[in-house]
Amino acid sequence: MRALMIEFAPRTPLTALHSASPMVLAGIVLGTALTLGALIGWQQLPALPVPAPPTSMHQPTPAPTLSAAQAEVINRAVLQLNLPWRDLFDALEATPTTSVALLELSPDAGNRRLTGKAEADNSDAMLDYLARLQQQPFFGHVLLVRHERQPEQHERPLSFVFEAHWGGSAR
Repeated sequence: MRALMIEFAPRTPLTALHSASPMVLAGIVLGTALTLGALIGWQQLPALPVPAPPTSMHQPTPAPTLSAAQAEVINRAVLQLNLPWRDLFDALEATPTTSVALLELSPDAGNRRLTGKAEADNSDAMLDYLARLQQQPFFGHVLLVRHERQPEQHERPLSFVFEAHWGGSAR
């Protein structure tokens, strides 16, 4: 009959190693040796010389050059895009009128000027509108450029063009 191995103590890693076969022990020793060798080799990798990248990769790309005409066109476009639209419309809407119709508005950001075309019932309505527009804090100066009567149009017989200049600081 075969002898039975009875262990009453709980199994721990040390007792497992004691009862392991010689092949298992050799595998553990070999694996540990390979792991330590790999760690030592990995620590020495940063000490190895790293080749420098080619110098052509580090040269900055030259900035594109613009002609004076191109720069002027770009600057005018930026000025036009940065118009104080809200302030312009707020000032126009704060000028109430029932007898003047605005037909066209042409802002000029470079000169800080708004050119407007409008029609009025009569000259009193036109002058009253321009006076109320002049009272708006946004506009510094409002002037009548030209006006003309249009006898064929009975509803709005007086058409006029005005300029409203705004100040240096927008709200």
